[in-house]
Amino acid sequence: MITTETEREALAQELRATFLFETFDDEQMMWLLDHTTVVTLFPGEQPIKENEPIEALWVLLSGAWRLTRTVAGQKVTLDTATVPGEWAGWLPMLDQRSTLGAQIVKPTRLLRIPQDGVRHMLAHGFPIINHLLAGLYGGIQNFEAQSRQQEKLAALGKMAAGLAHELNNPAAAARRAASTLRDSICAMQRRALDYDDRFGPAQREYLCSLHDQIVAQLRTETTLDPLARSGLEDDVTTWLDQHDVVDGWELAAALVNAGFDTTRLDELAAHFDGTTVNRAIGWLEPTITLLSLADEMEHSTRRISDLVSAMKSYSYMDQQGRQEVDIHKGIDDTLKVLHHKLKYGVEVERDFDPSVPRISAYGSELNQVWTNLIDNAIGAMDGKGRLGIRTSLDGTFIRVEVRDSGPGIPPEIIDRIWEPFFTTKAAGEGTGLGLETVRRIVTRHHHGEISVQSQPGNTCFEVCLPVDQG
Repeated sequence: MITTETEREALAQELRATFLFETFDDEQMMWLLDHTTVVTLFPGEQPIKENEPIEALWVLLSGAWRLTRTVAGQKVTLDTATVPGEWAGWLPMLDQRSTLGAQIVKPTRLLRIPQDGVRHMLAHGFPIINHLLAGLYGGIQNFEAQSRQQEKLAALGKMAAGLAHELNNPAAAARRAASTLRDSICAMQRRALDYDDRFGPAQREYLCSLHDQIVAQLRTETTLDPLARSGLEDDVTTWLDQHDVVDGWELAAALVNAGFDTTRLDELAAHFDGTTVNRAIGWLEPTITLLSLADEMEHSTRRISDLVSAMKSYSYMDQQGRQEVDIHKGIDDTLKVLHHKLKYGVEVERDFDPSVPRISAYGSELNQVWTNLIDNAIGAMDGKGRLGIRTSLDGTFIRVEVRDSGPGIPPEIIDRIWEPFFTTKAAGEGTGLGLETVRRIVTRHHHGEISVQSQPGNTCFEVCLPVDQG
């Protein structure tokens, strides 16, 4: 309760500093002080509970609260209020049960105005009515839009979960089949070699040993530079021609895939005479081809399984509310999802600080942040350039930098990039909502900050998130 005149004067001055009460005259302010109460609440307390009767209008004086709503079974943060004068609670034109919840996130002082007090101010034309009606209209529009978005995302998540399950089962079955096929090919080739009288016992033993080396080589995913591969194939073709191997140019690619160069071919030739070299290479070629096809099938199905796993992790399927989030894993999952845009010329440089801890956050929302920032960087570089992602722990904050080597953001528009619907992309290519969404998720839902610095060849978006999310 407000008990002394000094307290009343201090509170009146504090209230007039807010947009909600700045135009109250002295008589209106004195009436307000006589009919309201200042309440101090602490983290976890709820002045307004969803689906429960609303008892009063609450006005924020200092501190912060989080407005939430349950959508599709998940509690979603709609806004985090930190500005003195922001309000929520009872109005005569609202339902008697709240459709929102308000939870305190740090020690907070609130002005509690009972229902009768609100009715009196509205009936006697207190200037607060303009702010209440404007806030009610804008708030309902904003909350309903966010709720619809969350409902759509929830429905999409369920569909994606079902699709992921349906994709994962046949992919896993195909992967097992490819592995079994490779083993069967190996067994069949060895069995056939036992009865191949074209080779002597020592030669068959050598081919068995070579077969094992080829299997190991093919299972090692090595990528040759196109120029280096072309040079090797030319060298191998020349060697085969010199040893009178029929259609050597057709065999060269398969032999290079299996790790053969002219040195290894010389080693092979040392175990065979001029006639049997052709036979040995003729035996190797279909073996290499069959094993390569089996490994390609297994690699392709593994890629499907990895994408499904990344998508499930990226979208936080079957997880509600806040989770313990690994920032690095979220960024890696995002890079996997965007691999189809990165693989044509974007060089990704990761610099992850291992001391960065997990934080309690909305994982799928943070992944939207990384997706928008990385996708914008790829677009700025036109799909070719250097993308740098760096994380660091700075005291009680985690910093994430997304840097690209694109042409930069022109100084005349850099202050406008956060505006809703502002975009520099061609018509039909962008909505202008990506960075606005990023800023809302970072600042309102995770109490962080985001900034950008840009010059030609070096544009850096920096996201700063508090480790303690309250």
